[in-house]
Amino acid sequence: MEELKTQFAAIPARYPELAGQVAIVTGSTKGIGRGIALRLAREGMKVVINSRTPADVEATTAAFRDLGAEAIGAPANRLLTFGGDFISVENVAGHASIARQGLAQALDELVAEGWLSESAALDLVEPLMRGNAWELFNMESRTAIARAKVAGLSTSV
Repeated sequence: MEELKTQFAAIPARYPELAGQVAIVTGSTKGIGRGIALRLAREGMKVVINSRTPADVEATTAAFRDLGAEAIGAPANRLLTFGGDFISVENVAGHASIARQGLAQALDELVAEGWLSESAALDLVEPLMRGNAWELFNMESRTAIARAKVAGLSTSV
């Protein structure tokens, strides 16, 4: 903790326009990710601490808060809908429902805790619910390939 305090104090704040913004930093409990999160926190940003290990997320979040930084912890399994670290999810319809519920709960918590305005949260719903799935699973190119195959089959019959 002393090392973290020393590092935090040594970082000069250079970008006042970042103060109050929210930064989601994946892999932010160790190494480069933690350094990036620390830098952004020093700039006055609200930092979302993320990792695959919930215990590391809790410890790092507590350490950042002890520095006076605004930090919230979000293990990787809670951040998937935000486009965080990719975690394989079986292709089961029930996962879509769980993801929607998780997204709604996460956005609700972010608004309730003052991390996002209600209008900003509403603006995120469409790209997160639809945009990320297409991008994460490369659905556009798969759809184009499937259509090409179907078109090729129908012309050869």
